Amino acid sequence: MRVRAKRTVKHTVLALCLGLLSVFAVVSCDKLQRLRLDELVEVAEVLKEDSSWWCLRGTTWKLVGIVDVQTSDTTELEPKNCDHCYWFEFYTDSTARGRSASNSLWVSLRPNVRMGLATEVGEAGDGELFHIIIRTIITYGISENELKFYYNDFKNYLLFKKIGG
Repeated sequence: MRVRAKRTVKHTVLALCLGLLSVFAVVSCDKLQRLRLDELVEVAEVLKEDSSWWCLRGTTWKLVGIVDVQTSDTTELEPKNCDHCYWFEFYTDSTARGRSASNSLWVSLRPNVRMGLATEVGEAGDGELFHIIIRTIITYGISENELKFYYNDFKNYLLFKKIGG
């Protein structure tokens, strides 16, 4: 009987300790969640003022042309005035799908900028040049309405303008 009583007391004390630890854990987690939520709200308030440039999901971009950094000259790629050529739309804030002159195009901004063709059918117009350029992209720059993909040791970039979203 003594052994049974000792076990019961041990189990009761153990249960009480676990119960108290659970209460402290819940309170601590709740406080931690509130702190994180408060921090997120604070960051959101700061970013709300001008967040249009970093929120890429749902935005559509169209190629204007190849820009020479030194002269600022822009060369438009053939076929010109082609609505379904050289564009992409972001389906997340860092990944996009679109079209080159003749192929499906994909874009990834993270972890490193990359661009490629999902299919490789012969390209129309300057599509082959575009294909060569996108394999050599170094980095990108972004503003509210422009997206620049630098290549050729930063001597040139592909200039895309925001057309939707």
